Amino acid sequence: LRNYSIYRQFVYVYTDGYINLWMGNNAKTGGWYLAPDPKDPNETPKLHTKGAMQEIERDKFYADKTLSYIKAHPIRTLDLDVTKVLYAVSLTNRAFISNNALYRTRWIPSVPQSLALDQFLLQVSSYGFAILMISSMGTVLFFLIHKEQLNHSIVLLFLFTVWHLLLIGVSHAEPNYTWQLYP
Repeated sequence: LRNYSIYRQFVYVYTDGYINLWMGNNAKTGGWYLAPDPKDPNETPKLHTKGAMQEIERDKFYADKTLSYIKAHPIRTLDLDVTKVLYAVSLTNRAFISNNALYRTRWIPSVPQSLALDQFLLQVSSYGFAILMISSMGTVLFFLIHKEQLNHSIVLLFLFTVWHLLLIGVSHAEPNYTWQLYP
């Protein structure tokens, strides 16, 4: 209602919504935060409006860019979504993730280039990730076996966690989005 009263048009979530989607869904990204290059006209719009309407114009620019990228590269987008979610639950340092899948494909040329597969293989080699995943899967298995002990608080916590991971999957992964998952 606030956005409609100011901009006189419907604004989904907020006026930086689509730039956050674009940051994690474009040709240059590996799924994490990527600020637009102000010198690149494909990444930074030339705005023709003034005042508050510039926010709407900028948001529309990134909406168009994001949606056209997703339509043109649906498989790459899904791969990026999985990469972002895996990074969110990772206890490894993402600085070691290779955008070009160099380490894996040097010795297995038949394996397709996949950032998600690279991230998964990186995490499998991490003891922290193994402990996290074993305990998470063990907890899920426990509650599947003992359904009578399942209460609304646990279900709500589970749903919040899944929702959080989905939001990271469609936007971008960065420490501000993932730190709260570690505890």
